[in-house]
Amino acid sequence: MYTNVPRFNRTQRTVHWLHSLSFLVLLGTGLSLYLPPLASIVGNRLLLRQIHIEAAIIFIFGPIIVTRLGNWGSVKEDIRQTDLWEKSDFQWLRRMGRKSKPVLGIGRFNAGQKLNSIFTIVTGTLFLTTGVIMWQNPRFPQWFVENAIFLHDALTWLVLVVWLGHFYFSAFHPVTRESLRGMTLGWVKGDWAEKHHRKWYIDVMEWMNAREKEEKE
Repeated sequence: MYTNVPRFNRTQRTVHWLHSLSFLVLLGTGLSLYLPPLASIVGNRLLLRQIHIEAAIIFIFGPIIVTRLGNWGSVKEDIRQTDLWEKSDFQWLRRMGRKSKPVLGIGRFNAGQKLNSIFTIVTGTLFLTTGVIMWQNPRFPQWFVENAIFLHDALTWLVLVVWLGHFYFSAFHPVTRESLRGMTLGWVKGDWAEKHHRKWYIDVMEWMNAREKEEKE
């Protein structure tokens, strides 16, 4: 029986942290541009705007470049697993927040992680669209630009709230904080994986046992 099981490889972790760090830069510069007290601390709105645009480019293209240069197959499999919804996922949603036994059929990602991925894709697309409109504002009608600005600002506050929740669950919540180890060190404790991602855990154990058997032959 393995004490620890591999969760994320180097490519998967690099994609996640590049995405996360560029997002934090976007959030920080965006709030600074929106809130005058924060902007006054930096004192250079043009610099903030330039950093914001460059961080957006990294946010969009950085993970793509890392994925293509690294282990593309593993990231592709993550995308497939995120897009795969099963009966156990809906059971997880119904039990969310309740002190009950974990759902046994959960795979690599639970329903909350899958919803977060969908949320990230949708908001990222809206941010990109409204950001381009704001950046190239002379090319669009004034009312169109004003609505894009409103949506961009509203999304910022919405994403901030969701990110705070994500940060709490990944760093502090006793049930889910083990997942942070997987995203930093690449592995998680076997008993945690078996309890909260049992279906995935069984698959990983079968793969590890098969690999160990091959090495002995």
